[in-house]
Amino acid sequence: MDVSVTDPLQGNFPEVIDTYLDCGIMKCIAFNRRGTLLAAGCSDGRCVVWDFQTGGIAKELKNNDCVAAITSVCWSKSGHHILISAADSYLTLWNVSKGEKVFQTILQQTPLQACLHPGSSGSSSPPSLCLVSPSSSAPFLLDFHTQITTVLPISSSPDNGSHNPFSDGSAHHTPTAACFNKTGDLVYLGNSIGEILIIDHKNNKICGIVEIPGGAMIKNIVFSRNARHLLTNSSDRIIRVYENLLPLKDSFKFFEANAVSDTEKLKSVGLKSLSLFQEFQDSITKEHWKAPCFSGDSMWVVGGSASKGEHKIYIWGRDGLLVKLLEGPREALVDLAWHPIQPVVVSVSLTGLVYIWVKDYTENWSAFAPDFRELEANEEYVEQEDEFDLMPDIEKLKGSCLNEDDEVDIITVEKDSTFSDSDVPQEELCYLPTHPFPDVPEKLLESNNSGSPPSNDSSKTEGVDNSLIVYTGGTCDAVVENSVVEYTGGTCEAVVENAVVEYTGGELLKRKRKRSKKLLELQDLKDTQTAIASDCSYKESFSTPGDLSITEFKKRKNPNKGQLRSMVWNHFKKIKKPDQQVVAVCNYCSINYAGGATGTTNLRHHLRRKHAEVIVPGDCSYINIVSTTDDESAAEYEEVNPVVQRKIRSKVWNYYKKLNKPNNKSVAVCNFCRKKFVSGAAGTHHLWNHLKRKHAKDVEPFVLTRK
Repeated sequence: MDVSVTDPLQGNFPEVIDTYLDCGIMKCIAFNRRGTLLAAGCSDGRCVVWDFQTGGIAKELKNNDCVAAITSVCWSKSGHHILISAADSYLTLWNVSKGEKVFQTILQQTPLQACLHPGSSGSSSPPSLCLVSPSSSAPFLLDFHTQITTVLPISSSPDNGSHNPFSDGSAHHTPTAACFNKTGDLVYLGNSIGEILIIDHKNNKICGIVEIPGGAMIKNIVFSRNARHLLTNSSDRIIRVYENLLPLKDSFKFFEANAVSDTEKLKSVGLKSLSLFQEFQDSITKEHWKAPCFSGDSMWVVGGSASKGEHKIYIWGRDGLLVKLLEGPREALVDLAWHPIQPVVVSVSLTGLVYIWVKDYTENWSAFAPDFRELEANEEYVEQEDEFDLMPDIEKLKGSCLNEDDEVDIITVEKDSTFSDSDVPQEELCYLPTHPFPDVPEKLLESNNSGSPPSNDSSKTEGVDNSLIVYTGGTCDAVVENSVVEYTGGTCEAVVENAVVEYTGGELLKRKRKRSKKLLELQDLKDTQTAIASDCSYKESFSTPGDLSITEFKKRKNPNKGQLRSMVWNHFKKIKKPDQQVVAVCNYCSINYAGGATGTTNLRHHLRRKHAEVIVPGDCSYINIVSTTDDESAAEYEEVNPVVQRKIRSKVWNYYKKLNKPNNKSVAVCNFCRKKFVSGAAGTHHLWNHLKRKHAKDVEPFVLTRK
């Protein structure tokens, strides 16, 4: 939807869920600076990079040493690198475009959050500094080059200035959150007694202190993208927004002119640095907030509900009023992020799905064109005589003619007004290239699995359908349809139609024509009949070797089990091979089947499929279909006189006719499809099954329910 044709009075914030992303159980998310790529940390240690415009996975970063859940992801300013912290204390810096690890270390504490220094860096120079906030110790700075850690001070007290006094986890000044300012020369740190410490990390000293009203523990500190406002989330369930009074560039120079060490003076300097602007809270439900942040244009403040079983997102304006409440599925919210440019919010649920919230646009054309009139119903329009002429009058073009001598600049790229000059680094990575891979044919995979490389000798080869063939020598007999051939030498005798050939040498003898559709159908029918004839049983079947005749087998003698009782042995012979293996040989086609303890089910199936026309129906109760030729007519049968025969009581005979052949064999003929079935001792179960399968719509309902 084009934003220019929407109602400008509508709020520029998301309203509905457009789609969701699913790739395992995701825990945390982060956009790059342009919002074109979205990184998501998973519970199994993977980091998935999504192309946000296409919704596809652009890159997957997997550290084999790390198997714990990802706690935070952070992009570099150029977008070429990403910092990932995990619950098993791993801290890894990745090169996104190459998919390679630049730096990796194991920390002593579990990092809850890690962020890179916002300084500009290109693809060849990775960031050198990061800020880590552990779970039970003071935040510290880590230099990737020297691997030196610098612990930040967490209190203005002389006893707790730069040391870690809570090794047992029972300290009073437990730090909770920390972040860089926009230029990265200052660190803003929040502690458990409701103080925001402004720290010059180069000199590792506190420059100012800002007290939170009520002294509640600070859980989150976030800067807006333009660095004009600072957001804090406290344990008193209030989100506070402060206005940044310091200059955006060279903020540390302000503290050089006001260098103090006394606590009261530091608080007075802090009042000149931050000014409380607005407070946001839910006075009714008293919600705890999770992952609060600013919108891309800093016009809105968003916070997620921390209640279990609720996926609610609150959006406030700068005046402190709630403008929108987004309610998602009944799943707890884990993390959320606002798109840097578009009015889009991305939230992560407890189940690991990433939901994308977008604006529900409503067209209002009259808001932009006062003379535009919306129609309630279609009206017939009568155009003027010259309204749609191809050659308009010259007088109409005099006022709108363009100067054809003016040069048009097609090289200069206009700057994006949403980003300042300092926001645009050199060699910025906005998109990840994709590398498509061709499908490998099955026959090529089988040849590669054999362990021997393909040879380029003069042996004859045959192309496979839908394959990519690289042929460098020898003789190529045929290339099948839809093949892509790169042929560089030798002789190629035939190339089937629709094949793409890159021919650079050798001799091409002829071009094979494409087979017709009818010929292909006949060939498929022939192949099917051959396959059915070669597989006549569900059991193992084999052929007698050509150099060993059946007379050389020994007949089976079984004094312990007595006479064979199954009627199927009237049509098979049970013999024994020299290797003591028992087989059953058909009396009609001499095909062999495994005998012995396997039973006679496979033998009955063979008789039913292949020799139903020559056997007696009473000998094999499973035989139900009579094989007839197409030339056989109904005149060869005579209808059974119901007076002579016993009374037919089954209702199935309402849909069949009982006929007798000249050899006194009874058959049942279907009234719908004229199909013939063996009648007599075989019963009527096969007749009921035929009606249920083929004529369920034509018979009475009781037929379908009969068991």
